[in-house]
Order: sequence, then C-alpha cells, then structure tokens
Amino acid sequence: MFSRIDADIYVMIDGDDTYPANYAKKLLEPVLAGDADMVVGARLANYKDDSFSSASCIRNNLICGLVNWMEVFV
Repeated sequence: MFSRIDADIYVMIDGDDTYPANYAKKLLEPVLAGDADMVVGARLANYKDDSFSSASCIRNNLICGLVNWMEVFV
C-alpha cells in the first residue's frame, strides 16, 4: 500500500480510537528533527487488565484473522 501513496512521512493509527490520534504529533518530533527514520509507539507499555473491552478483543481477532486469510490470495 505504501507504493501507492506519494508521501515523505507515513502515520499509521489504529482505527478503534483506543488512543487519541493527536499522540502522532509527539511521535513525529524525532523524525521531523532528523534524529530518527522511524518511530513506533508502544501502546501496551501501560497495559492493564481493563485496557481492552471484550468487544475490542473480538474485533481485533476478527480483523487479524481476515488479514491473515487475505494474505493467501496476495
């Protein structure tokens, strides 16, 4: 998918709104300053038992399963 987009910087954000998208601004700072080529946010660094709802876990498992299934056709 990256080959179809002409951009200097790519930002990928989960669509489930678990974490606010405005965190991307902070993550981009080292890239824009030239101190890093890539930055990865660790969303599980502060994981707690109630961090994800049951519905969120089901959706994540469904999406992962679909993506893995689709890889067979690529």
